[in-house]
Amino acid sequence: MTRIAPTFRAVLALTVFVACAAAPSARAAQDAIITVEQAAIREYPALDAKILEARPVGVKLRVSSYSKDGWYKTKANIGQYGWIWQGDLSLLTFNADVKAADLDLPERTHDRRAMIHTPWLFFRLVGGVLPVVGMVGETSGHLHVALDGAAELSIRFTDSQRFAVRLMSWSSVFAPGLTNDADDVIPSGTSALIGFEHDFSTTDTQDFTVALFGGETLSHSVGITLGGNTVKTVSETGYTFLFNLAYKRHLLRWLAVVGEAGFFYTYTPQLPIQSFGSSHVSEYGPRFNIGLQFGL
Repeated sequence: MTRIAPTFRAVLALTVFVACAAAPSARAAQDAIITVEQAAIREYPALDAKILEARPVGVKLRVSSYSKDGWYKTKANIGQYGWIWQGDLSLLTFNADVKAADLDLPERTHDRRAMIHTPWLFFRLVGGVLPVVGMVGETSGHLHVALDGAAELSIRFTDSQRFAVRLMSWSSVFAPGLTNDADDVIPSGTSALIGFEHDFSTTDTQDFTVALFGGETLSHSVGITLGGNTVKTVSETGYTFLFNLAYKRHLLRWLAVVGEAGFFYTYTPQLPIQSFGSSHVSEYGPRFNIGLQFGL
């Protein structure tokens, strides 16, 4: 018996040591439930990390018992491990919800859902009306309701900022003039613009954007009528500027409905126009459009 006692004590000590070492592993995972519309599981704990998949609200999942700078490790359905933001879930302890306030979680530093952030390349098509005033030289302006359309390609370089290229076209040829003058100016044109867009207000499903564009008027056709008779139609290049506000409602990760309101101004320095000599032509007015935006 005197030989067995030390051996027993050694075995007992080893058992206790192994049990203590295994204790953290037993707590290495815990249950959680998604509390936002779409929660992204990312490849590594960062907002710009690749999204492995997204989980909808109400889905339960297993996460690590620890967080890394506010991110919990979890396993995606594809079998790969990723990271999920703590503000997108509530932990379940003893089958009871532990609210975010009880966990003393740091305030979430991003507002938009990761599923909206994913695209980096955007294509937008819009159309609408443009109440445009056309002026030749220092003559009084002539108001028309022009048809307006635009196609835009933009590239995101931060979460809320994008470079954009836009092709804009307008024409009042088939729209009514809102003046009773026999002398009229019938404007139309196409402009290629480059600009900068900034999302100044965002939520989980919508954005408000301000944008500023400038560029060249590729073709600027101005029909001049005197006494009801068309006397000259000229086509020259000029300069176009556009200030734009947009509202985007995200339907899917890659699809949004867009409404635009803005103000445009185009100027052509000198045009040889019969009865006017060599005169500059300017057009300006508010624009209202609606369309779709696609993200890749």
